[in-house]
Amino acid sequence: LHPVGAQGRNGCPLARVEGNKIIVLDEVHFATDQDVVLPESFPILEEVAEQLLAHEEIHRLLVEAHTDARATDTYNYDLSRRRASSVMNFLLDSGIAVERLCSAGFGRSRPLTRNDSEAHMALNRRVEFTILPPGKGPTEPCPVDPALEHLAPGKKPSRGKKSDAAPFAPMN
Repeated sequence: LHPVGAQGRNGCPLARVEGNKIIVLDEVHFATDQDVVLPESFPILEEVAEQLLAHEEIHRLLVEAHTDARATDTYNYDLSRRRASSVMNFLLDSGIAVERLCSAGFGRSRPLTRNDSEAHMALNRRVEFTILPPGKGPTEPCPVDPALEHLAPGKKPSRGKKSDAAPFAPMN
């Protein structure tokens, strides 16, 4: 990992802590219809990891994934859940302790704007990093939108366990 702010774009870091979020300057990109993080997004996620390492006061981070409205609710919920888990796994592989992370997919349930154009749909396809308030302990489950639970019977968003899948290419 590089020192905080060593990378970035035009001298600006790719990730910074602001309020209850880690704000990223660029989008996290995935292979189309997959949960595979593309290599172009590795620097962004490395800087998110650097922010977590530099800010020990952040006890829990919720990795959220959101989709546009092009597919069914069930498909989008599952895709977003898997993408959030892939990003969480990247952060785990970057040295972040499992008890500091959790992930949830929200599908198309929380759009930033209408899904009426390609540009608007691109805004709705996103990964967000929400700093959770201190809770009862590190094993407290991630918050999940109860309205979405019916979309994946028997499946729950990741609650701090690393999946067996290899969602991104190994870093050299």
